[in-house]
Amino acid sequence: MNNSIKILLIEDNPGDIRLIRELLSESQRSSVDITVSERLSDGRSALVNQEFDVVLLDLTLPDSQGIETLRKVYPDAPHAAVVVLTGLDDEETALTSLREGAQDYLVKDRMDPDALWRTIRYSLERKQAEQALVQSERKLKAKTADLEDANAALRALLKRMDADKAELEEKLIHNIKELVDPFIEKLKKSRLTEQQKGYVQIITSNLEEIVSPFVRHLSANYIKLTPTEIQVANFVKQGKTTKDIAAQLNLSARTIEVNRNNIRKKLGITNQKINLRTYLLSLR
Repeated sequence: MNNSIKILLIEDNPGDIRLIRELLSESQRSSVDITVSERLSDGRSALVNQEFDVVLLDLTLPDSQGIETLRKVYPDAPHAAVVVLTGLDDEETALTSLREGAQDYLVKDRMDPDALWRTIRYSLERKQAEQALVQSERKLKAKTADLEDANAALRALLKRMDADKAELEEKLIHNIKELVDPFIEKLKKSRLTEQQKGYVQIITSNLEEIVSPFVRHLSANYIKLTPTEIQVANFVKQGKTTKDIAAQLNLSARTIEVNRNNIRKKLGITNQKINLRTYLLSLR
């Protein structure tokens, strides 16, 4: 400790003030700058206007008595090491002082230069360690909060990306199966030259190449559905009833039931007690 230690002594007894000054002078361990306040109110004003390293606090003052004195001064000295002084060898008061934030406790009748200086030095070291710990905890909490925010944002982004990807995959496969495949099938059944059949085969092969990266994310059986079955499956996923679907597709309810059964069969859930809509919604 090369710099002068700023000490605020809050004490109203002239004899004790003189004693503490003499003890600090005799120790000759470090330069000290002592400010004396004889009332708690004056001491608190000094703490507001100046910065101190150590507060030596008597618990018996004209305007404050007992442990309440410490409770009043402690909030005004957040960065200072508070050492409680008392003329009573009261262990309960000592323990209460420490619980209330004091760094140490001294009985005035038992003070000597070494004991006083040792208490001041250790109190300063403990206070510095305490402040370093508090600062570290604040930094850790701030970093933790930033990390949690970043993780939450990342999770939301990944969730949105997965949803967008799944929607794109489903729409791509659905559109090819419903809007393209039916016409390819019609072409295959028409009177085509060998060259035209070759073109149709190339188109079919290229379409399979396009959808293959997406198909692996869906049920392998889902791609085997016919265009009508895909339409029925989509209506089922939307919560439509057989009657509603029949009206939408201009088909009989019996035909819709057949398609529903075929869908369950191709998805491998014919003999399972599982709701078709629930199963279709799970396909991602």
